[in-house]
Amino acid sequence: MKNRQSTVAAAARQWGAFRASARGVSAVEFALVAPVFLFLLFACASYGVYFSAEHSLQQISADAARTALAGASDEERLRLIEDYLDREAGQYPFIERAGIEYAVELAGAGRSTLVVTVTYRPGRLPVWRIWPHLPTPSGLIQKRASILVGGR
Repeated sequence: MKNRQSTVAAAARQWGAFRASARGVSAVEFALVAPVFLFLLFACASYGVYFSAEHSLQQISADAARTALAGASDEERLRLIEDYLDREAGQYPFIERAGIEYAVELAGAGRSTLVVTVTYRPGRLPVWRIWPHLPTPSGLIQKRASILVGGR
């Protein structure tokens, strides 16, 4: 019986020493916090890539509108925009020329405003791959730029 009591007392001392020990606490905290931190880090980076693509598309639409302004006819404007997109759209990060669609219209009183609409499907960006339950932005980015046509 005495041997059993000493074993129980030794186990209680070891348990008390184990509970008082702070060794390994940071590893446990890291194991609990790291997945959440890494998820937030990658989600922020993925959304940053999406916002960069969105900003690039806005810049492309504005530059295409300025380029089309030099055209004398609707056909020439379309050709100028097509040439601009073929030449410059691939230079923007996260934008592929093959995914860009565009439309040009003359609007406003007396058709004095040239409106260029650029549409892009950013399906290959990482924001859709990070986690299926993450609220994702629209699968279509559409930006418009308008510029006054002089001489009308």
